[in-house]
Amino acid sequence: MDETTKTRSLFEISKGAFQDESISVNTRVPKEKLWAPFENIVYIGDGDTDVPALSLVRSQGGLGIAVFNPAHSKATVDRRLNSMRLNKRADLITPADFSESGELFTYLTFRCKQIAYRYQAELSR
Repeated sequence: MDETTKTRSLFEISKGAFQDESISVNTRVPKEKLWAPFENIVYIGDGDTDVPALSLVRSQGGLGIAVFNPAHSKATVDRRLNSMRLNKRADLITPADFSESGELFTYLTFRCKQIAYRYQAELSR
């Protein structure tokens, strides 16, 4: 997927367009009717084509994570991800280690619990 398709897909997911064919990427959907508000979206990307999607999700209150291959040298990783780091395009830059003992798993678990707690608080109002 290219960067345009990725950002378009995020809007379609947010609006629930995959459930309702009458909703297109350009359909205006009130925030309270969104299927997945952006602040509840977690986007994990590993390359340059993910930068616009990471930026979009983060600008709307969601979580952007950049992952890299831990087998690559530090210099290679730094060269590829330095602009993401400097421009704060990602909340976390971490090895693509999805094991339960990895930083990524721990961070995702924590952030998902935060989202769940926020929902509980909103329902209690």
